[in-house]
Amino acid sequence: MQKIEPGDVIFSFVKSQIVSIAMAAAGAVTEPKPDFGGAGLNWQNEGWHVDVVYSDLPNPIRPKDYIEQISPNLHEKYSPLNRSGNGIQAYFFPVGVGLLTELVKIMDGQFENALKILLEEKEGPEFSPNSDDPQAFEEETNIQQRLDIGSTQRTQLVFARRGQGIFRTNVRLIEKSCRVTGLAEPRHLVASHIKPWRNSSDLEKLDGHNGLLLSPHIDHLFDKGFISFTDGGTLLTSQHLREQVLTKWHLDKAHDVGQFSNAQSSYLEYHRDVVFESVRPSSG
Repeated sequence: MQKIEPGDVIFSFVKSQIVSIAMAAAGAVTEPKPDFGGAGLNWQNEGWHVDVVYSDLPNPIRPKDYIEQISPNLHEKYSPLNRSGNGIQAYFFPVGVGLLTELVKIMDGQFENALKILLEEKEGPEFSPNSDDPQAFEEETNIQQRLDIGSTQRTQLVFARRGQGIFRTNVRLIEKSCRVTGLAEPRHLVASHIKPWRNSSDLEKLDGHNGLLLSPHIDHLFDKGFISFTDGGTLLTSQHLREQVLTKWHLDKAHDVGQFSNAQSSYLEYHRDVVFESVRPSSG
């Protein structure tokens, strides 16, 4: 529960059915255990509380009825369901990309409808562009004025530009820590697009493979083209990156950040070709 971040999507599983879709409104905070009567007598008095907004499904689904298509996507160790389709008694399991995709298919539009309700309840029906950044304001305003997509998708795309919402959730399903610093505390990491948001298609804007979780200073260097990575995980540094930055931020040019997946590699190729080294040295 401590890893939950605002905007994370949660499936509510009750009595063998997924009955609602929720969205975290804030991170977890400590709170005394509620009065459960005779239940939970062995639990500690201090626990974790997460505020959510939720939308009940008109037609709850029973994952056990779809176990043949779900089972190939169940994690061997940390899975919300066993191989027979029964729920495992515990709070909060990560849902991988494969399982998420299958569940969305099974819900047949219910997930998208619930997400629309949640986004409107969380952010309000009107989503204000970022007026503090002229470029962001223009890009987000252009998204809001599009008529070829619905309001839910428009909001998702704006969230994605800010490294939030479904994009951040998708990235966190793939990346667990900053590749450079090793920091694994989500609340202090930025969900950063590999192929820049403004150059990505709608699908690419929300694709978790088009993102990395980075410490803020690493996100700055990556976003501005001062660093990049090879597919094999070698850190690349720009000729425009001053040595004192490497020294002060304790960056090792020989640092191996780990192998990237094939899906990530296609985005990294774009970053190396278009973003990396694109910055121009200052005249000062």
